[in-house]
Amino acid sequence: MAAAGHELGNHSLFHPCRRIEIFEIRSPEYYDLADYTSGRFRDELRVANLLLDLLDGGKPRNYGNNCTIGRGDDEQPMDPILDELFVAARGTITERPVDPRQPAFTRLGHFNGDGKTFAQLRAEIEDARSRGEWVIYMFHGVGEGTHGLFVEDEVHRQLIAWLDQERDSIWTAPVVEIASHLQSGSGA
Repeated sequence: MAAAGHELGNHSLFHPCRRIEIFEIRSPEYYDLADYTSGRFRDELRVANLLLDLLDGGKPRNYGNNCTIGRGDDEQPMDPILDELFVAARGTITERPVDPRQPAFTRLGHFNGDGKTFAQLRAEIEDARSRGEWVIYMFHGVGEGTHGLFVEDEVHRQLIAWLDQERDSIWTAPVVEIASHLQSGSGA
């Protein structure tokens, strides 16, 4: 995948998250981010980066943000760790485009692409394009059987074909490439 130009983003080793039921999935108690320390979380992300480095030669990374670390008065954002280890990090699902003039690189909002039709995806992208904004999609899987949450294979094919046709007015690239471009001061 990396050799074909796909970005290998980090999403941690064990997918720690707040111990709440989401889509009928519950994290084991020992992976509850409420019980993590910054050091434990940083170490887990570093090991995941090392494993990914073995696959792609150590390219810059983005991170798929989970939640916050700690509990109560000890709760803290992941931002300092993410800023240290990654070019950018996807934050929560916002269903809104990212304004490239004011991005929060450790909390990039994104759209959930799972279960959407091609018409829905295209409308979201065209709306963002009209305002010069950036769309990030999260797809858990492409096609039935890849994940409990997924975009239909045919919808994904239509999206890729349409984006290819629109390449003169829509820049399609890995998150790290776009974030690096914006951070370099090259403009939106």
